[in-house]
Amino acid sequence: VASSSPNNRTITSLCLGTGRFLRCVLVPALLETKDCSAIALIQPRGTSFVDYCSARRGAGANHYSYEVDTVLPSSDGEVITEEIGPIPYVIRMEDRCELSALIQQHACSIRLIGVGVTEAGLASAETKAIHDLVWILYQIFQNRLTSSCTNAPTPICILNTDNVPWNGDVIQSLVLQAINANYDDGEEFRKFCTTQLWFLNTMVDRITSQREGNSQVPLTEPCPAKALVIEDLTNILPFGNIPTKGVVVRNSRDEFQLDLQLKLVIANATHTACAHALGLSSFLNTTVLSTEGNHPLFLSYLDSLFQTQILPTTPDNGKNRDEAQNVYTEWKCRLVHPYFGLSTFFIGQNGVIKSGIRISPTVAKLLQQNTPISAATAFAYASILRYVTPSYATCNRNDGGAIVYRGWLDGTSRPTAIDEKAIAVPTSPSSNIMYADNMYVNCTEGWYEFKCSCRIPVLPTNSTTETNYLSDALSNFGDIAQSPVLYCETIRQFLIHPQGGNLVSSSAAFEDLILAIATLYARMVAGDSCVDILQEMQEKKGIYSSGFATPCAALVDTTTFSASVIPLHYRKCPIPDESILMKLPLVKNTSLPEKLLESVVYAEVANVLVVDVHTHLFPPSHGFTLCLFGIDELLTYHYLVSEYFMTAPPEITPDKFYSLDKKEQANLIWNALFVQQTPLSEATRGVITTLERLGWWNGRNNHNAATTTGDLDAIRALEQKFIRERGAEEYCEMIFCLAGVRYAVMTNIPFEPEEARHWRPVRKQFSERFRSALRVDDFLKGDEEALERNLKLAGYEGSLEGARQYLRDWADIYHPEYMMACTPHNFHLTENCCQPEEASIVNESSDFFSEALMKVCEERDLPIALKIGAHRGINPELKAAGDGVVAFADGSVVARLCSRFPKVRFLATFLSRNNQHEACVLANKFRNLHIYGCWWYCNIPSIIKDTTQMRLEMLGTAFTAQHSDARVLDQLIYKWSHSRAVIASSLSEQYAKLVYSGWTSLTRSDIRRDVKSLFGGSYEIFMAKSL
Repeated sequence: VASSSPNNRTITSLCLGTGRFLRCVLVPALLETKDCSAIALIQPRGTSFVDYCSARRGAGANHYSYEVDTVLPSSDGEVITEEIGPIPYVIRMEDRCELSALIQQHACSIRLIGVGVTEAGLASAETKAIHDLVWILYQIFQNRLTSSCTNAPTPICILNTDNVPWNGDVIQSLVLQAINANYDDGEEFRKFCTTQLWFLNTMVDRITSQREGNSQVPLTEPCPAKALVIEDLTNILPFGNIPTKGVVVRNSRDEFQLDLQLKLVIANATHTACAHALGLSSFLNTTVLSTEGNHPLFLSYLDSLFQTQILPTTPDNGKNRDEAQNVYTEWKCRLVHPYFGLSTFFIGQNGVIKSGIRISPTVAKLLQQNTPISAATAFAYASILRYVTPSYATCNRNDGGAIVYRGWLDGTSRPTAIDEKAIAVPTSPSSNIMYADNMYVNCTEGWYEFKCSCRIPVLPTNSTTETNYLSDALSNFGDIAQSPVLYCETIRQFLIHPQGGNLVSSSAAFEDLILAIATLYARMVAGDSCVDILQEMQEKKGIYSSGFATPCAALVDTTTFSASVIPLHYRKCPIPDESILMKLPLVKNTSLPEKLLESVVYAEVANVLVVDVHTHLFPPSHGFTLCLFGIDELLTYHYLVSEYFMTAPPEITPDKFYSLDKKEQANLIWNALFVQQTPLSEATRGVITTLERLGWWNGRNNHNAATTTGDLDAIRALEQKFIRERGAEEYCEMIFCLAGVRYAVMTNIPFEPEEARHWRPVRKQFSERFRSALRVDDFLKGDEEALERNLKLAGYEGSLEGARQYLRDWADIYHPEYMMACTPHNFHLTENCCQPEEASIVNESSDFFSEALMKVCEERDLPIALKIGAHRGINPELKAAGDGVVAFADGSVVARLCSRFPKVRFLATFLSRNNQHEACVLANKFRNLHIYGCWWYCNIPSIIKDTTQMRLEMLGTAFTAQHSDARVLDQLIYKWSHSRAVIASSLSEQYAKLVYSGWTSLTRSDIRRDVKSLFGGSYEIFMAKSL
């Protein structure tokens, strides 16, 4: 093909590239100038554009032209066609001899070189785009050396028409690198490039697509006011502003920098942020944003991205903020044009490197400003990664040395088998759509093609040189459902790679961003659609309490864990029940990826809202004598009182200690157990965990932060300020939320006047967080005279019927979950109605247990909970802190109860470690028995772990793993955070055993169900059981 026209016109501009921006923006502008209007267009690869122009040129014509379609802003989508020309020369880069001759003829007159190099072309000095440019520059250099130009050689300006930040500086750097690597006479050539060439930074802004049915004709929007902005600090450019063509020349770096920032981080960033999700959703063109169905969803997403992420990073002054808002408003209007848009797959090209150019500058500033990074930003990155994930490891083909991968669209099943026909060059059936040169999408068959040149280190590796393509690394995870934590290191490498996210940070916020992206990406590759995830955000479902603006920290699925030693605090899981990720097998062929089960189990245990089946808590409505909270109550809890007296000075006797007020007692314990000693015990560590979780302890940042009574006063001040400003009810709700407790069962004692007054004559209203249990210890103690006396004082007969009516009336008042009692250490049940052979709390003449309590339980279908093994008052001097444990309590009483009262449900917990195995055996034998919790002296991590492991091995999930037994509201925090960590560790081990035994169908949904059972679900099923 003869590529150049036979004319004698002197060439003043070369354009290396025939892309849409160059043809719609730069060439029309150059044609308006006096000194740069004689243009030679060079097609870098292929012949399509040269063929198109040749076919258009009439016989005998000495120039070329091409068409550009412009969609008018009118409502009917009218298009006008403009002929762009005359163009003296159109030539292919492949025709090196002809091109060399052309340059030799016009070397002295060339004033400008336009290039259309994308992000991929600027990835390194070894790309074809840079090599082609350097070759052209070398031809000019050589011919200017050997020819005698009539005048001094004119400087040459080089302009790029693709939006890479500071693209002129980047191109100059890559050109010089290429010269050093490939040219022997590099020193002179380099001098030429640095003295006669001016690499000007540019910004381009005109949305450009193609005519339907003819990819050679650009289809574009009306020319914006800033279609091409050029930074010309030395006035070297041979022309100035061209308002009719949207050309703006900036002679100030600050002005250009603002233009560039507003374009890249607003228009381009929001374009990139939505393009991949749109493409994956089978929306082929951005015109979909103008339709009623999708307009609100995607634009709400972009609005949030702009308002909460981009705008806060704009220089903080009114002018810049106003300009940024104006740019976004104008851009959004252009984006929703109903008759003009761009191919979403075309926009999606080079998404990995575009993320670093367009999105990451905002993220870097957010990190620097300590401004929360939102779910919207994490979604943008995750959708890009999902877009560049191949269907499977070998799903690619070669296109002129570049790897072309094939991905799958949302709503279609991810292919798992290699089909060579599927990855061959498409044969252009009617359902194939070419969105770029030799790149296709097929919505009918559910696939699309893409390229990705970003290479990241092979993981795991100690090598700093071994790399892998990002897409290959992502495909290597396979087609099983992966825990988000397994993707984190690959995502980190993507984010820090210069040709990827291009971020540098070691902050906690950056780690949260990685983990948030991992969560969203894991869901996307499992099959959750981008649209569904965006809808969850928009509707503020689940963890998205702030919608698109929800901080990344809320999206973190995994949690830090280390052999159950770190408190596992409650946090909502970002993966909803309906997610496809929940339903896919976690393992394949008993292959167990490192940390997979641990990460899932710990995340699910952290997520579960627990039912605290037994506590001694009261709501704030019952007054602060009963409702205990705050640091002084934590420190004077009987666990710590008894620990204090182990090392208390002789002059502090129990009587003297109890004569002090609460604050003075707390000061003594704080000084003894936290200042003079390291708080290593479970009870003292629990105080630290609680204060840390409340944000009232900064010992982690300051070694001496909480080592004096003065610091204790500071904690008290924080508590008092909270109560003063927000009230006890809100404090209570905060504790329940931090602890992750759905509701707690109280212990309500009708014989206690201070408590009873809150129920009679009028029951006080209180939060649904609290449920009642009717405590009936007096019915087990065997003190018949005391029980009869108390009944008469309460207005009842001292008979069995009076006792039964007393229980019925209080059951009507309390609406209890169950009856409950702590058995005396010498508790013994009469096996028949005859007089017992030895002393018992229940006897034939006054059997308040068997004939009153149990009859009411049967009558009202009320369970009874037994706490077995406490030895009260072994050191009476210590009062509540003086109780002990029966080393070997008589567990057979439970068996006799279950046998004798088969219609009554029994809940039981034992205080001694020695009884735990027997309890499991009993629960395995009686369907009306439910074992719950690790009570009191068993509520320490080492015993919780052993007990939970044994129960899992013997009972599966048919037990309740823990109850807090909390008396101080704040204790809910540490008791549950510590217990979650230990139980998660035991459960992880049990699942690992199961998988290695051959159970490969385990899903995350299974784990969530099991965890819910252990933390209250089994209790609720048992309580609803009909016997």
